[in-house]
Amino acid sequence: MTGIGMAAASGATAPPPAPHTNSITLTGGTTYNVSVASGDLYTLFGTVIGVSDSGGQAPYSNSPGETLAIQGGSPGSNAFIVGTPTANNSVGFSGLNSVGNTVLFTVSYGSLDNLGGQANSTYPSSGSVKIQRV
Repeated sequence: MTGIGMAAASGATAPPPAPHTNSITLTGGTTYNVSVASGDLYTLFGTVIGVSDSGGQAPYSNSPGETLAIQGGSPGSNAFIVGTPTANNSVGFSGLNSVGNTVLFTVSYGSLDNLGGQANSTYPSSGSVKIQRV
């Protein structure tokens, strides 16, 4: 009898999986200087949102998925998610109509594992991402 067979025969149970965790990143960092009023970071810099899940039990569901929280910026400025996780998922922006206009935000990711374990993460872990018109 193999070690696995002996463990099963003895009634041993497998240890529980590690807790479900996730992470989110923005591949270009936290500061972007742009020369246009609106656009997206993928087109301008190749910047994409990256997410990963580990622990818990796969499969994972993106619930509530990716969200942006606007932290501040110039009146009328905005940032938003563009694309999908499988197609150049990135951050779009608008309303940077004058030199010096900014938008500040964080990007968050929430997911569930197959056991219902929820994980949440935010990028950056402190401070904000800044898009500034130069």
